[in-house]
This record gives sequence, C-alpha cells and structure tokens, in this order.
Amino acid sequence: MEMNYKRGAIVLADFSCLHQAPPVPAVILSDSELIEILDLVVVVPLTTNLIEGSEPLRIRIAKREGLAKDHDAMVEQLRSLPKERIIQALAMVEPEEMAKIEEGVRAILHLEHILSNSSQ
Repeated sequence: MEMNYKRGAIVLADFSCLHQAPPVPAVILSDSELIEILDLVVVVPLTTNLIEGSEPLRIRIAKREGLAKDHDAMVEQLRSLPKERIIQALAMVEPEEMAKIEEGVRAILHLEHILSNSSQ
C-alpha cells in the first residue's frame, strides 16, 4: 500500500530496531516531492516527556485532533526511516511549529552561517 505523506505531517512511526518498542509520533521533515521518490523519510520524534525552556532543541507541539496530549519535538534526535516504518498519519503541525523545528535543525547542524553567507 503506497502512502501519501507530506512535510509537516505528524505520523505514527516504528523506531524499533533491535527490540520491540511501541510506535512513536514524529514530524516529517523531508520535502514532500522527495518523499515520493526516495525510500527514506527524515523525521523528528515526539515525546510526552515535556521540558520547559529547551528551545531550539525541543519544540512544543500542542495537542490536537489525532494527538491527545502536548508533545515536544526532539529536534536533537533527527532521524531517517524507511517509508514502510511510517504507520499512519495523525495530524499536521502548524506553520509556526514547523518554523521552530526548522530553526532547531539549523541550530544543531550549524547551518545559520552557511545560509547567511550564501545569500551575500
């Protein structure tokens, strides 16, 4: 079954490798067009273990339909998963939430200086 997921989707993902673990919500960061052609999808896992004042490494994702509790996006745990490990779509992040996640990714990968230098 081919699934049609998009950037910004909150999905249920199987992160278990060597041991059984329950599926975990995650936010898809991959470009929507690349998801169609690549076998891997880049995601940020979510947790209900909330840590206040931890931006940009953790971004609060408010509860909504499909997500029963508030979660933190654990930007420092950026991962690639095979598409078949994505179980189902749950919801979408808000544009403000996605902007904060992107800011966190730029910070942990030290991309700010590259992006600002390339625009000069």
